[in-house]
Amino acid sequence: MDGFWESEQELIEGFDRGKIPLMTFLRKMEEYRGSMKTDPSLGTAVVASFSGHTEGRDLMSILLESSGFRTIRCDRNLPIEKVVGICEEEKATVLCLSVQATWDLENIRKASRMLKEMGIRDRIVLNAGGGAVSRNVSEYYGCDVFAETAVSACKAIHEAVVQKR
Repeated sequence: MDGFWESEQELIEGFDRGKIPLMTFLRKMEEYRGSMKTDPSLGTAVVASFSGHTEGRDLMSILLESSGFRTIRCDRNLPIEKVVGICEEEKATVLCLSVQATWDLENIRKASRMLKEMGIRDRIVLNAGGGAVSRNVSEYYGCDVFAETAVSACKAIHEAVVQKR
């Protein structure tokens, strides 16, 4: 799998093929945290979720970290204004939003608008995923990257950041 470090590759492939359950995968990948190498040229990925769920946030965070990004996991239910503020403060190159409920979709539009107002939208790859997000929803709300699976999304994000360099 391009973009992922060798030590986690087998585990990621097993998860992506449905052979490893999500929570087992997250627990195992957490063991690698701290030993994963970051690639400073990729920058920082800010990952947030809404409505109290954390699985999508944690999944994207660990996959992005495994592919070389420095990641910041926002507290669950952190207001989108604060999430976007973290993007500005940390000079983020990626913003991933995990959205499980349709009432949280507006956060994607707010994030895109706020990033534009701050003058930093062009440097940030915006991704949204989760149960409430389809390709059409992603495009409607202005995301740069959409994929059906978290692993595919991570690869697409990696490619988009490399292209922006």
